[in-house]
Amino acid sequence: MSDPRLSLKVVFIVKNFIKESIIRAVSSSKNERILPLADIPFVVESPKERSQGDFSTNIALVGAKLLKISPKELANELIPILNGLKLFDSVGLAGPGFLNFKLTTNTLFSTIDKIYVQGSDYGSNQEGLNKKIHIEFVSANPTGPLHIGHGRGAAVGSALARIYEFCGYEVLQEYYVNDAGRQMDILALSVFHRYQEKYLSETFPLSNAYEGGYVGDIAEAIKLQGLLDELGGKTFEVRESESFDSEKLLDFLIKQLRSFLGSQLFNRIRDFSSEFVLSGIQETLAGFRVSFDSWFSEKSLITDGAVENVLKILDREKQTYTEQGALWFRASNFGDEKDRVLVREGGAHTYFATDLSYHARKAEDGYFKMINVWGADHHGYIPRLRAALEVLKISRSRLEIMLVQFASLVDKGQKVSMSTRKGSFVTLDSLISDVGADAARFFYLMRKADQHMEFDVGLAKEKSSKNPVYYVQYAFARISSVLAQAKGLGWSDDGNPGNLEQALSTEYEHEQLLLLSQFPDIVMAASNSGEPNIVTQYLKDLAYLFHSNYATNKILVDNLDTRNARLCLASVTGTVIENGLNLLNISSPKKM
Repeated sequence: MSDPRLSLKVVFIVKNFIKESIIRAVSSSKNERILPLADIPFVVESPKERSQGDFSTNIALVGAKLLKISPKELANELIPILNGLKLFDSVGLAGPGFLNFKLTTNTLFSTIDKIYVQGSDYGSNQEGLNKKIHIEFVSANPTGPLHIGHGRGAAVGSALARIYEFCGYEVLQEYYVNDAGRQMDILALSVFHRYQEKYLSETFPLSNAYEGGYVGDIAEAIKLQGLLDELGGKTFEVRESESFDSEKLLDFLIKQLRSFLGSQLFNRIRDFSSEFVLSGIQETLAGFRVSFDSWFSEKSLITDGAVENVLKILDREKQTYTEQGALWFRASNFGDEKDRVLVREGGAHTYFATDLSYHARKAEDGYFKMINVWGADHHGYIPRLRAALEVLKISRSRLEIMLVQFASLVDKGQKVSMSTRKGSFVTLDSLISDVGADAARFFYLMRKADQHMEFDVGLAKEKSSKNPVYYVQYAFARISSVLAQAKGLGWSDDGNPGNLEQALSTEYEHEQLLLLSQFPDIVMAASNSGEPNIVTQYLKDLAYLFHSNYATNKILVDNLDTRNARLCLASVTGTVIENGLNLLNISSPKKM
């Protein structure tokens, strides 16, 4: 594993697996003198020369200082313990106190049997058995189509859900529909503005509202439905008595339009517009292979009394007060920079009030873990939410918030600028249409969610080894093609190829086996860290090793034992690639 071609992330996970195995062996040893070694900061590294072994550790060198003995003396006590692991072929002392070891061929080659037996379950575990996870992601306001920024959260959330399920958790995927706030009123105002302009030949001054082409589509649908026929041609005229900034002007116009239409008709337009947009969002996500078990309405928290119940608890705990007609939460008592409004002057609930009620409801449902996948712009919102949940006696450890950095689009070397309200953004639909769902998902998942990413459209469309998703999928397609040829020649994929240890003897083959053996640990690492990019990087590394091995060691050779062994290795590699792609919900094409 000293080969620098492998990613640092995957090499780290492999080394960590070895280190944990050593700690377990030392901790369970009957030699009481060396038990403290389990707590010292030793490392596992790759030797500079491959001939020295697969891995090396400084545990004897560091531990000797603790025990005040020579490294050689400690090494001689450790070697029998490490050999007892049956993980290493040989363990030897080198230099001033390093232990070098090679992984046993039995350990490596037993991986093939495991993959054959477990098939699509290889890599799975039961870590989450009888534990429930709630994961909420995307949850974009239904005020317009999903854009490429939403796509990253969608890919991360859905991949995480699949990884958790692979680890035995019962997972609920939920989209929180923000259908009760001010943004929905702005959408209704925007739609009516377009409707009046288009069908009544009148307009009124409006800025900083929603301007995308979809607003006209909603206005057209309203016309076809006849939802505003009762106006009888009457037009809305702004009665402006003072100047406002853009946001206050929006609130003024919403109030005036509600008065002109009446609350019932205004709400009808608002709800129709919301449902129209939400229907488009659902279609987009379906095309992106993202499905939700639940679409939870924010409005329901108000109508069923959930918000009022939470407000009563906060009041009982003396953490609210009224000022200037509004109800405030004492967030500053819990480390937030200032107190926060729960109910505005006039009685309207803030998003904070409904969101707090939403989290309280999730906590009542007994989830082991509640995960929110949010945009990075929500960073400042987290302290007030955690503070209020603390008042509600909801443990901080149950809530995990994953912040997803914005994804910028690069097309022909140029960044594409976007504005949501102006409607000048690249929709997720158009990205999927341009590069395909597979490439879009893979590219979104190549980096940690909290790292900024540039989505290179040209690279995502390229059919070459430079395109990582094409490279991984091509490895699977190449394996499928070779296996099909072999079966045409009478090869039986029964998992019993004879003497693998003699037939698979090259460095590439051993490294490929080693990487295959680590797939369960990769899955576990992705689950524990909440980082699906670990799986993506692993697949890139595995594809690289396979392609390199394929170019160096021909599979369909004349020697029967060698051919069968290499076919067997290719077959299980295909299984692992398919399992990994399935975790990311990316297809495994047999032909490309």
